Amino acid sequence: MLYTEVRPDDTLRGTNIKVLHDLAVNTGMRITSSGGLRGLEDLLALCELESLGVDSVVIGRALYENRFSCQGLWRMCEAGDYPYTAKV
Repeated sequence: MLYTEVRPDDTLRGTNIKVLHDLAVNTGMRITSSGGLRGLEDLLALCELESLGVDSVVIGRALYENRFSCQGLWRMCEAGDYPYTAKV
């Protein structure tokens, strides 16, 4: 299932973790999160939901605006230096 964060007033306001958590728990489906991602902190918060079925994310504007470094993320994963158990 693709869950898209839609807010008419602005983008990059943060991913609604509670809604995603509740959706995953109540449906039991695998979920891709899209929209609202501000940066690495939001991505790491989403990774905490992997065991519930939130297993992927669409990254758009945050990536284009360099709100987090892909190279930094890769280095963190290669070193095993991340505060969650998800596979990125």
